[in-house]
Amino acid sequence: MALARVKYICKTCGEEVEFTKKKSNYADARSFEEWAKGMFDECPECKKKRMAREHEEENRKAAEAAKAKAWPKLTGSEKQVAWANSIREGFVSKLVEDNENTDIFKEAVSIILDNTSASWWIDHRSKESFSYVWGEALDVVRQPLDEEAVRKASKAAQTKGWPELTGNKRMVAWATIIRENYVSQMVENNENRKKALGDEHTYEVCNRLIEILLSNTSAGWWFDNRFPSEFKEAIESAYAAAQEKGAE
Repeated sequence: MALARVKYICKTCGEEVEFTKKKSNYADARSFEEWAKGMFDECPECKKKRMAREHEEENRKAAEAAKAKAWPKLTGSEKQVAWANSIREGFVSKLVEDNENTDIFKEAVSIILDNTSASWWIDHRSKESFSYVWGEALDVVRQPLDEEAVRKASKAAQTKGWPELTGNKRMVAWATIIRENYVSQMVENNENRKKALGDEHTYEVCNRLIEILLSNTSAGWWFDNRFPSEFKEAIESAYAAAQEKGAE
Protein backbone atom coordinates (compact mmCIF):
# COMPACT_ATOMS: atom_id res chain seq x y z
CA MET A 1 0.00 0.00 0.00
CA ALA A 2 1.34 3.45 -0.95
CA LEU A 3 -0.05 6.96 -0.60
CA ALA A 4 -0.17 9.28 -3.61
CA ARG A 5 0.10 12.99 -2.76
CA VAL A 6 -0.91 15.81 -5.09
CA LYS A 7 -0.43 19.48 -4.15
CA TYR A 8 -2.13 22.30 -6.02
CA ILE A 9 -3.27 25.91 -5.62
CA CYS A 10 -7.00 26.60 -5.57
CA LYS A 11 -7.84 29.04 -8.38
CA THR A 12 -10.60 30.62 -6.28
CA CYS A 13 -9.23 31.14 -2.79
CA GLY A 14 -5.50 30.82 -3.55
CA GLU A 15 -4.89 28.28 -0.79
CA GLU A 16 -2.49 25.37 -1.26
CA VAL A 17 -4.32 22.05 -1.05
CA GLU A 18 -2.96 18.52 -0.69
CA PHE A 19 -4.99 15.66 -2.12
CA THR A 20 -4.12 12.12 -1.09
CA LYS A 21 -5.21 8.78 -2.46
CA LYS A 22 -4.32 5.24 -1.42
CA LYS A 23 -2.85 3.07 -4.18
CA SER A 24 -1.82 -0.57 -4.20
CA ASN A 25 1.93 0.08 -4.54
CA TYR A 26 4.62 2.75 -4.90
CA ALA A 27 4.64 2.66 -8.71
CA ASP A 28 0.88 3.17 -8.90
CA ALA A 29 1.10 6.03 -6.44
CA ARG A 30 3.79 7.81 -8.47
CA SER A 31 1.87 7.15 -11.69
CA PHE A 32 -1.24 8.72 -10.19
CA GLU A 33 0.73 11.76 -9.04
CA GLU A 34 2.05 12.29 -12.59
CA TRP A 35 -1.43 11.88 -14.08
CA ALA A 36 -2.97 14.27 -11.52
CA LYS A 37 -0.59 17.16 -12.26
CA GLY A 38 -2.74 20.00 -13.59
CA MET A 39 -5.97 18.02 -13.05
CA PHE A 40 -6.95 19.80 -9.84
CA ASP A 41 -7.42 23.54 -9.48
CA GLU A 42 -10.23 23.94 -6.96
CA CYS A 43 -10.31 23.08 -3.25
CA PRO A 44 -13.24 21.01 -1.91
CA GLU A 45 -14.77 23.95 -0.04
CA CYS A 46 -14.72 26.29 -3.03
CA LYS A 47 -16.08 23.54 -5.27
CA LYS A 48 -18.94 22.93 -2.83
CA LYS A 49 -19.82 26.64 -2.78
CA ARG A 50 -19.60 26.94 -6.57
CA MET A 51 -21.87 23.94 -7.11
CA ALA A 52 -24.38 25.34 -4.60
CA ARG A 53 -24.46 28.63 -6.53
CA GLU A 54 -24.88 26.80 -9.84
CA HIS A 55 -27.73 24.68 -8.45
CA GLU A 56 -29.39 27.79 -7.04
CA GLU A 57 -29.17 29.50 -10.42
CA GLU A 58 -30.48 26.40 -12.19
CA ASN A 59 -33.42 26.22 -9.79
CA ARG A 60 -34.16 29.93 -10.26
CA LYS A 61 -34.23 29.58 -14.04
CA ALA A 62 -36.45 26.49 -13.79
CA ALA A 63 -38.92 28.35 -11.55
CA GLU A 64 -39.02 31.27 -14.00
CA ALA A 65 -39.54 28.90 -16.94
CA ALA A 66 -42.40 27.12 -15.13
CA LYS A 67 -44.08 30.45 -14.43
CA ALA A 68 -43.69 31.57 -18.05
CA LYS A 69 -45.22 28.30 -19.28
CA ALA A 70 -48.06 28.53 -16.73
CA TRP A 71 -47.19 25.13 -15.26
CA PRO A 72 -48.87 24.27 -11.94
CA LYS A 73 -47.13 25.41 -8.78
CA LEU A 74 -45.40 22.65 -6.85
CA THR A 75 -46.01 21.99 -3.19
CA GLY A 76 -43.49 21.02 -0.53
CA SER A 77 -40.66 22.59 1.40
CA GLU A 78 -38.72 25.45 -0.19
CA LYS A 79 -35.75 23.21 -0.95
CA GLN A 80 -37.95 20.41 -2.33
CA VAL A 81 -39.83 22.78 -4.64
CA ALA A 82 -36.62 24.37 -5.90
CA TRP A 83 -35.10 20.98 -6.72
CA ALA A 84 -38.32 19.57 -8.16
CA ASN A 85 -38.74 22.59 -10.46
CA SER A 86 -35.36 21.82 -12.01
CA ILE A 87 -36.19 18.12 -12.37
CA ARG A 88 -39.55 18.89 -13.99
CA GLU A 89 -38.08 21.51 -16.31
CA GLY A 90 -35.35 19.13 -17.47
CA PHE A 91 -37.65 16.19 -18.20
CA VAL A 92 -40.70 17.94 -19.64
CA SER A 93 -38.75 20.37 -21.79
CA LYS A 94 -36.84 17.42 -23.23
CA LEU A 95 -40.14 15.66 -24.02
CA VAL A 96 -41.42 18.76 -25.83
CA GLU A 97 -38.16 19.03 -27.75
CA ASP A 98 -38.08 15.36 -28.82
CA ASN A 99 -41.75 14.73 -29.66
CA GLU A 100 -44.29 15.88 -32.20
CA ASN A 101 -46.92 18.12 -30.62
CA THR A 102 -49.91 15.82 -31.23
CA ASP A 103 -53.15 15.80 -29.22
CA ILE A 104 -52.08 12.53 -27.57
CA PHE A 105 -48.73 14.03 -26.61
CA LYS A 106 -50.27 17.22 -25.20
CA GLU A 107 -52.76 15.28 -23.08
CA ALA A 108 -50.05 12.95 -21.76
CA VAL A 109 -47.93 15.98 -20.79
CA SER A 110 -50.99 17.44 -19.06
CA ILE A 111 -51.27 14.25 -16.99
CA ILE A 112 -47.61 14.43 -16.02
CA LEU A 113 -47.91 18.11 -15.06
CA ASP A 114 -50.87 17.28 -12.81
CA ASN A 115 -48.32 15.89 -10.36
CA THR A 116 -47.85 18.99 -8.21
CA SER A 117 -46.11 17.39 -5.24
CA ALA A 118 -42.41 18.28 -5.23
CA SER A 119 -41.65 14.93 -3.61
CA TRP A 120 -43.26 13.14 -6.59
CA TRP A 121 -40.78 14.72 -8.99
CA ILE A 122 -37.89 14.02 -6.64
CA ASP A 123 -38.98 10.38 -6.32
CA HIS A 124 -39.05 10.10 -10.14
CA ARG A 125 -35.85 12.02 -10.83
CA SER A 126 -34.03 9.10 -12.46
CA LYS A 127 -34.45 8.64 -16.23
CA GLU A 128 -35.71 5.09 -15.72
CA SER A 129 -38.38 6.11 -13.23
CA PHE A 130 -39.57 9.07 -15.29
CA SER A 131 -39.66 6.97 -18.47
CA TYR A 132 -41.95 4.54 -16.66
CA VAL A 133 -44.46 7.19 -15.53
CA TRP A 134 -44.33 8.85 -18.96
CA GLY A 135 -45.21 5.51 -20.55
CA GLU A 136 -48.12 5.17 -18.12
CA ALA A 137 -49.39 8.64 -19.05
CA LEU A 138 -49.34 7.66 -22.71
CA ASP A 139 -51.24 4.46 -21.86
CA VAL A 140 -53.95 6.48 -20.11
CA VAL A 141 -54.44 8.64 -23.21
CA ARG A 142 -54.34 5.79 -25.71
CA GLN A 143 -56.65 3.36 -23.93
CA PRO A 144 -60.32 3.66 -24.93
CA LEU A 145 -62.65 4.75 -22.12
CA ASP A 146 -65.99 3.11 -21.40
CA GLU A 147 -68.07 6.28 -21.20
CA GLU A 148 -71.06 4.46 -19.76
CA ALA A 149 -68.91 2.99 -16.97
CA VAL A 150 -67.55 6.47 -16.24
CA ARG A 151 -71.08 7.91 -16.09
CA LYS A 152 -72.29 5.19 -13.71
CA ALA A 153 -69.22 5.44 -11.46
CA SER A 154 -69.49 9.24 -11.34
CA LYS A 155 -73.18 9.07 -10.44
CA ALA A 156 -72.51 6.44 -7.75
CA ALA A 157 -69.73 8.55 -6.21
CA GLN A 158 -72.00 11.59 -6.14
CA THR A 159 -74.83 9.61 -4.52
CA LYS A 160 -72.47 8.24 -1.83
CA GLY A 161 -71.01 11.67 -1.14
CA TRP A 162 -67.48 10.62 -2.04
CA PRO A 163 -64.92 13.41 -2.52
CA GLU A 164 -64.45 14.82 -6.00
CA LEU A 165 -61.25 13.67 -7.69
CA THR A 166 -58.72 16.13 -9.06
CA GLY A 167 -56.46 15.96 -12.09
CA ASN A 168 -56.51 15.69 -15.85
CA LYS A 169 -60.05 15.05 -17.15
CA ARG A 170 -59.18 11.68 -18.66
CA MET A 171 -57.22 10.61 -15.59
CA VAL A 172 -60.18 11.54 -13.37
CA ALA A 173 -62.46 9.41 -15.55
CA TRP A 174 -60.17 6.38 -15.16
CA ALA A 175 -59.73 6.98 -11.43
CA THR A 176 -63.48 7.28 -10.88
CA ILE A 177 -64.01 3.79 -12.31
CA ILE A 178 -61.06 2.32 -10.38
CA ARG A 179 -62.23 3.84 -7.09
CA GLU A 180 -65.83 2.71 -7.61
CA ASN A 181 -64.79 -0.87 -8.37
CA TYR A 182 -62.47 -1.25 -5.39
CA VAL A 183 -64.19 0.76 -2.68
CA SER A 184 -67.76 -0.33 -3.40
CA GLN A 185 -66.63 -3.94 -3.09
CA MET A 186 -64.92 -3.13 0.20
CA VAL A 187 -68.07 -1.47 1.56
CA GLU A 188 -70.22 -4.45 0.52
CA ASN A 189 -67.78 -6.95 2.06
CA ASN A 190 -67.68 -4.97 5.30
CA GLU A 191 -71.47 -4.87 5.58
CA ASN A 192 -71.78 -8.60 4.84
CA ARG A 193 -69.09 -9.40 7.42
CA LYS A 194 -70.92 -7.40 10.07
CA LYS A 195 -74.20 -9.19 9.35
CA ALA A 196 -72.57 -12.62 9.40
CA LEU A 197 -70.26 -12.18 12.40
CA GLY A 198 -71.60 -9.19 14.28
CA ASP A 199 -68.03 -7.94 14.81
CA GLU A 200 -68.53 -4.23 15.54
CA HIS A 201 -64.84 -3.53 16.19
CA THR A 202 -63.67 -4.89 12.82
CA TYR A 203 -66.57 -3.14 11.14
CA GLU A 204 -65.55 0.25 12.58
CA VAL A 205 -61.88 -0.27 11.72
CA CYS A 206 -62.81 -1.13 8.12
CA ASN A 207 -65.02 1.97 7.92
CA ARG A 208 -62.08 4.11 9.05
CA LEU A 209 -59.87 2.34 6.49
CA ILE A 210 -62.36 3.19 3.73
CA GLU A 211 -62.47 6.82 4.90
CA ILE A 212 -58.68 7.00 4.70
CA LEU A 213 -58.65 5.55 1.20
CA LEU A 214 -61.36 7.97 0.06
CA SER A 215 -59.32 10.88 1.39
CA ASN A 216 -56.97 10.31 -1.57
CA THR A 217 -58.56 12.75 -4.01
CA SER A 218 -55.75 12.75 -6.56
CA ALA A 219 -56.81 10.83 -9.66
CA GLY A 220 -53.16 9.94 -10.14
CA TRP A 221 -53.10 8.12 -6.78
CA TRP A 222 -55.96 5.82 -7.81
CA PHE A 223 -54.40 5.18 -11.20
CA ASP A 224 -51.02 4.40 -9.62
CA ASN A 225 -52.75 1.85 -7.36
CA ARG A 226 -55.03 0.38 -10.02
CA PHE A 227 -53.51 -3.10 -10.00
CA PRO A 228 -54.61 -5.53 -7.23
CA SER A 229 -51.09 -6.00 -5.82
CA GLU A 230 -50.55 -2.23 -5.55
CA PHE A 231 -54.00 -1.59 -4.12
CA LYS A 232 -53.41 -4.32 -1.56
CA GLU A 233 -50.31 -2.46 -0.34
CA ALA A 234 -52.34 0.76 -0.15
CA ILE A 235 -54.98 -1.05 1.93
CA GLU A 236 -52.35 -2.45 4.31
CA SER A 237 -50.93 1.03 4.85
CA ALA A 238 -54.40 2.51 5.38
CA TYR A 239 -55.35 -0.35 7.72
CA ALA A 240 -52.43 0.42 10.02
CA ALA A 241 -53.48 4.07 10.07
CA ALA A 242 -57.10 3.09 10.76
CA GLN A 243 -56.08 1.02 13.77
CA GLU A 244 -53.97 3.87 15.14
CA LYS A 245 -56.87 6.28 14.65
CA GLY A 246 -59.20 3.92 16.50
CA ALA A 247 -56.80 3.68 19.42
CA GLU A 248 -56.78 7.47 19.95
